[in-house]
Amino acid sequence: MRVFIMGSSGAGKTHLASKLSTELTLPHLELDSLRHQANWQPLPDRKFQTEVRAFCKRDRWVIDGNYSVVRALVLARATDVVLLDRSKTLVMFRLFIRSMIRVLLRRKLWNGNRERLRYLLSPDPNLNVLLWSWSNFDRRREEFTQLQLSVARTEQATIRIHRVSNNKQLRELVEHLNSIATD
Repeated sequence: MRVFIMGSSGAGKTHLASKLSTELTLPHLELDSLRHQANWQPLPDRKFQTEVRAFCKRDRWVIDGNYSVVRALVLARATDVVLLDRSKTLVMFRLFIRSMIRVLLRRKLWNGNRERLRYLLSPDPNLNVLLWSWSNFDRRREEFTQLQLSVARTEQATIRIHRVSNNKQLRELVEHLNSIATD
């Protein structure tokens, strides 16, 4: 089983990936942890692709993230794609709470990086995760629809697409993935 989880920032990708990783004993790659090097410097595209390609060669895994530069690599090996399609209100609420907790508690993220209050107050969406998520939300949904259409048009599609918009669907999906992982 190779599960690729996509969704807007704050939709719960990493939370779900961690849960599946633990329950199904799948190696987990959070793409943000690889892309965001120290001082928020991005890992160069070629190195990023090389690292992701190497991880994808495994027989079993769960990967979460949305980077277009590696999406085709991950999709080429995924058996299941989870599209976390939560409401914009819920995503923004969760993202605000998560970001404020990280700022107030000075939580370290990947490679020593931290969210900072000045980033959350910045008008630049490349610094402000709240603006980033808000401004990319509709584009992400359109990508989900295009991905579903693309897979549906492929006669030999081997990817199962799961579009999840509420907690009931999420619970059912986790149960389903647990059941097919043990078969």
